[in-house]
Amino acid sequence: MCGIFGLVSTNKNNKGYDLQNMLQVLHHRGPDEKNLYSFNNCILGHTRLSIIDPISGKQPMTDVGGNIGLTFNGEIYGYKSIKSKINYNFNTESDTELLLVLYKKFGLKMVKRLPGMFSFGLWDEKKQFLFCA
Repeated sequence: MCGIFGLVSTNKNNKGYDLQNMLQVLHHRGPDEKNLYSFNNCILGHTRLSIIDPISGKQPMTDVGGNIGLTFNGEIYGYKSIKSKINYNFNTESDTELLLVLYKKFGLKMVKRLPGMFSFGLWDEKKQFLFCA
C-alpha cells in the first residue's frame, strides 16, 4: 500500500513545510521509494510499495509535457484491458499512467471508467486545479 500526499499553496516555497518529514511519516505505507514532484503552486508526494511495474511506474508520475501530475494508491481492475481500448502509446506497464491518459481524454468524467479501489491526487498545472478521488 502506497502513501500519497499533496500541498497546494501560492507561496509553497516560503511556508517552511518539512516535505521530507511528510515522506518519512508515510514510509511504512511504501518502503520501496519516496519521491516529490513540484509544480509552481503544488507539490505531490509519494511513498511507494512497488507491485505493478516496479521499474517504470515511479510516482508522482507526470504526463509527457509535465503539465499534469499524479500521486496514486490502489488498483484499477482490468487496467490492461482498458489500456488496450485506448488509442495511446503508453510508456509504462502501470495503471498509474492510465489515469493520466484518461484525465486528458475525459477530464473529471474519467472516474466513471475506473473500476477498482484507489485514491489519487491529480494536479493540472495549466488549470491550477487539484482533482482528488
